[in-house]
This record gives sequence, C-alpha cells and structure tokens, in this order.
Amino acid sequence: MGYVMRHGRRIEVVTINPDPCPIPKRRRKSFEPWFVKLPRHWISALRRSKSARTYELAHIILWEAFKNERGTGEVILSS
Repeated sequence: MGYVMRHGRRIEVVTINPDPCPIPKRRRKSFEPWFVKLPRHWISALRRSKSARTYELAHIILWEAFKNERGTGEVILSS
C-alpha cells in the first residue's frame, strides 16, 4: 500500500494488477460504397423496363463493379 498527497491530505492508494485478458480484435468492415454514378444509357434502358427486379439487378451489378474496380474488373453473376 502506498500514499499520495492531494490538497494537503494523505490518500491511501492500493495498487492492483488486473488479470491480463486478451483484447478481441475487431474485424474490419468490408468496403461498401456510399454512392455510385449511374450511366445515362443505363437510366434510359431501365426506364423502358417494367420489372423492378431488372432495376435491382442493374444496381447490384453497378455496385459490385465499383467494389471490384481495383481488383480483376470482373463481376461474377450466379443464380
């Protein structure tokens, strides 16, 4: 046990050694863009489409292409 002086008063200090517990490492979030530019010819083509799924698929393709811009540049579509 030790003591420290604070404002003229003697304060008792107890030193404790906490058990070292490993700090869990945080996983980095994968890159997700906040926005992407939509090409004008895609806008005109999607405007003619009557399917909401076509519009959604176009957004997914555009998003994946933007994420992989620095990689291979290929977007793999599976069922």
